Amino acid sequence: MAIRVWSDEYLSGIELIDAQHKALFDRINTFEEENDNTLSMRDACGFLEGALAMLTEHFLSEEGVMEENDYPLFDVHQSMHNDMLEDFRRCLESVQNYRAKTKSLTRLLPSQVSDRPPYDQVLETAANWLHHVARDDTIIFRYGKNKGFNLAGAVGGRTCEILSMDNQLLGYGKIDLVENEDIEINYRHGRMPVKFNDVVKVSVIMQNQETCQFVSKVYLNNDSSVKLFRGAVINTANDRAFYRISILIDAVLKPEGREPSGMKILDISAGGMLIETVTALEQGEEVAVEFMLEKTWFTEKCSVMRTFKKDTTLHHYGMKFDFVDGESMVNLVGQLNYLQGQRNQKL
Repeated sequence: MAIRVWSDEYLSGIELIDAQHKALFDRINTFEEENDNTLSMRDACGFLEGALAMLTEHFLSEEGVMEENDYPLFDVHQSMHNDMLEDFRRCLESVQNYRAKTKSLTRLLPSQVSDRPPYDQVLETAANWLHHVARDDTIIFRYGKNKGFNLAGAVGGRTCEILSMDNQLLGYGKIDLVENEDIEINYRHGRMPVKFNDVVKVSVIMQNQETCQFVSKVYLNNDSSVKLFRGAVINTANDRAFYRISILIDAVLKPEGREPSGMKILDISAGGMLIETVTALEQGEEVAVEFMLEKTWFTEKCSVMRTFKKDTTLHHYGMKFDFVDGESMVNLVGQLNYLQGQRNQKL
């Protein structure tokens, strides 16, 4: 089973970058599929050495694109590249040391994955890069498409939500100052859990209910405001006129061909939701979810877009709504905007 399936949503529009990304996806997933039961140290070393060479070349190409576009978070992204190369080097060194201890180039590790620490380490290192592409690289290219957007004129004085790069809600606030490309967000609910040089996402409802989302780096945080350095706009749209609402409600999960089961919705937007359940789901699987929001029942079809394993029994999944008609989405947006309006009154 592939660690992460390639999707067109990762496309940059730059032929060289896309070819490099796809080649690395193929290399990593092929390695995982071919070594699911047995793994020789020679194969592991060969995979890591090849991946290191490919990543080194790819990162130079990607950094060139960032420089050409004057990407505001170049230093942050370059630091990620350096850290990942170092992770691959450390992983290679660890496997080489393990290989030396076996005193045999042909010795195979036991068949149980849990008994194969080098294999687990290789897969974890590779999976981190795949996550980097899906989470961080796509931001660079979305910024390239939106870099002419007038951020200051669009977001000044507007209410916003602040999220981590993994879309965890950190808080709500109001953008009261946009000056010299820096951004100040004021709030009233205690110090936000961010520190200097953290990277955050900010979603803003603009005029006409359009949404702007940008990514920025924290350079100051106190008890009433957080200041960010020059935002990189990654999305402007009129089809996401809503916030992601942090919420905890019970719901019913209805996988096709299986018995319904209980689940919890941890946060929700008109685009999708984060759920917690004991039921195992596959990426791309289609399910139905039944829930009540503000005294209104919804039964909506969803697709599993992201999988996050919390522990041995509970799983977290990022779901995308597959609305069968426009009325369902309009009803849900209405409920979400009502909830958000109540929260805004507390700011």
